[in-house]
Amino acid sequence: MKEYQCPLCGYSYDPAAGDPENGVAPGTAFENLPDSWYCPACGIGLEQYKSGRKKSAFGAESMAAIIG
Repeated sequence: MKEYQCPLCGYSYDPAAGDPENGVAPGTAFENLPDSWYCPACGIGLEQYKSGRKKSAFGAESMAAIIG
């Protein structure tokens, strides 16, 4: 399963780990998150989170080096 990154704070949702503190069991795919789920780091709603991108193979530091 792929991780999804919050477009606001960079938190990565890892489906393998889920978000047990917020009622999401390990193994829950991003597409199956409840509508009430929000980013545990910054509170952004699921609809806004969906507009984010999948976590790339490059970290933020790598992208900054590429962009300049």
